[in-house]
Amino acid sequence: MAGTQLPPPASGPSSAQQVDAVPALAPGTFSSILPALEDVLELVFGIAEGADIKTEDVAGKAKELAAQLAAMKRAAAALPGGHLGAGAVDELTRVLEEQAARRRAVLRAFADSPTPAVDAEAGRGAIAENGPTPAREVEG
Repeated sequence: MAGTQLPPPASGPSSAQQVDAVPALAPGTFSSILPALEDVLELVFGIAEGADIKTEDVAGKAKELAAQLAAMKRAAAALPGGHLGAGAVDELTRVLEEQAARRRAVLRAFADSPTPAVDAEAGRGAIAENGPTPAREVEG
């Protein structure tokens, strides 16, 4: 995906506002399709065994399964980033991991850099690098 262009960062509402704008998923949106699939397979198996099953029954159950899958697909596409394919998600993950590594390196460099003003202030405070400093008497 070397030629894939990622969308620029949003310059509108904050990410917290964007998350709030995403509609919540209805309960059961991504429920298991196994019971519906089992129903279809049982009907097909019954036909193969010679049971008196109408093809309309199989078609009805198959349509229910297809509708359930279509609803899941629509819900997944409506999620933030749901429109992205696997390759785009991999590319986005790579970019974000690189950004995180750069930020960690900056923080490490900052933590390791000398801070003379802070060090000088710490020497005057109650706690210095080599323990507390004795209290000074106040003349007054």
